[in-house]
Amino acid sequence: MVDEVAQGGDRSNEFRAWRSARVRFCSSLVDRITTGAPPPDQRAALEAGLGYADALLTATEPYSFWAIEGDPRALRTAFPIDVSPESVVFAPDIGFYEERKLRLLNATHTAMAPLAFLAGVRTVREAVEHARLGAFLRRVLFDEIVPAVDIPRAAAEAFARSVVERFRNPWLDHEWRVILTNQATKMRIRVVPLIVASAQRRGRAPQGLALACAAHLAHLRVPVEELAAASRLPDFVEATTRWMRVLEREGVEEALVQQCT
Repeated sequence: MVDEVAQGGDRSNEFRAWRSARVRFCSSLVDRITTGAPPPDQRAALEAGLGYADALLTATEPYSFWAIEGDPRALRTAFPIDVSPESVVFAPDIGFYEERKLRLLNATHTAMAPLAFLAGVRTVREAVEHARLGAFLRRVLFDEIVPAVDIPRAAAEAFARSVVERFRNPWLDHEWRVILTNQATKMRIRVVPLIVASAQRRGRAPQGLALACAAHLAHLRVPVEELAAASRLPDFVEATTRWMRVLEREGVEEALVQQCT
C-alpha cells in the first residue's frame, strides 16, 4: 500500500529508493485490556492525583505486552526499548504471541460474551466471580481451548491462569456489551478455528464451546440451520442445536447447571 502511494504525485525515484532500502515495516502485537474513559465520578479524583486534566484519560490494566517482529539485533539498534522482556519482546517470528493472545484471551472473551450477556451479567469481573459462569469459563478455557491451541501445553496453561486473574481485576469495568461489538466476525476469526481443532483432536464435539455457540446464535437471532449449512462438523451442529433448545426452554442458568455437573 505504501509502495502504491509512493508511485503517485511528485514523489521522486530517490524517495522510492530510500523507502525501499531504509524503511522496514514490522508486524506487531499489543496485549493490554483497555476499557476506555473512566467513569465521570472517578475522573476528578484521577486528574487531581495526576496534577493535570487530560481529555483522553484512559483506563487500562497494569499488565502490558508488546511483541515486534523482525531481526532482534537490528530492532534493538534502531529502537532499543526491550529493556523489560516481560513487557516488550523483539522476535523474528511473533506467531507464538499472536496465537497465545488471540485464542486464550480474545477467544475466551468472544465465546463467553453472548452467554454472560444473556445471563444478565454486566462485566467480565462479575462473570468470573459468578458461581456458574465462572466455573464454566474456567472449564472452557482449560479443558477445551488450551488443548486446541498451537502452543506448548505448559505455556498455554500458564497464560490461561494469568488471563483469569486479569479478568478478575477489581478496577476494570469491562462490559460484555462492548465486547459483543462485531461479534459475528470475532466468532469466525477467534473461536471457530478452536472448535474445529478441538473436535479433530478429541474426536468429539466440545460441549462448552457448543453452548457458547448456541448463545452466540441466540444473541444474534440466527437460526441453527445456518450453522448446519456452513459447518462440516455434524456432531458439533447437533450439540449446538441441543444447547439452543436448553437455552430456549430452560434458560441460561439451567444450561450452566447441566454444563458444570
